[in-house]
Amino acid sequence: MTYAPVNGLQLYYEVRGSGRPLVLLHGGLMTIDLNFGPLLEPLAASRQVIAVESQGHGHTADTGRPMTIEALAGDVVALLDHLGIGQADLFGFSLGGLVAYAVALGAPARVGRLIVASADAHRPPGRESTPLGEGRLPTAVTGGRHWD
Repeated sequence: MTYAPVNGLQLYYEVRGSGRPLVLLHGGLMTIDLNFGPLLEPLAASRQVIAVESQGHGHTADTGRPMTIEALAGDVVALLDHLGIGQADLFGFSLGGLVAYAVALGAPARVGRLIVASADAHRPPGRESTPLGEGRLPTAVTGGRHWD
């Protein structure tokens, strides 16, 4: 098992393959294997895959520190520093997607490509979108009928 001492915790991570770095960030209450298990080897065939288990998940213990998106993003940046990686692509699922957004916004030079699945788009203050109203819902287009 591989751990990195970052921001007051021992962060568990796995590295497979070689090539352009791709950091995998799992969803809430998930682990590397539960979220990405079947993808690890195919991705590692052409990439250096760095899979992370966030604070309080899997092999990474929880600490007394508040578990915030920004703290988890700081752990990812600190792991990249620990590994000597200047820039990596990020793939985040759900909670991991929110963490990936925070890394991209907080340390944009560290992120090549950003892939996010099952996470709301991050909207910085002042750039929020208009809430969905009755006229913007899909049912308004179909007159209340379900799509066929």
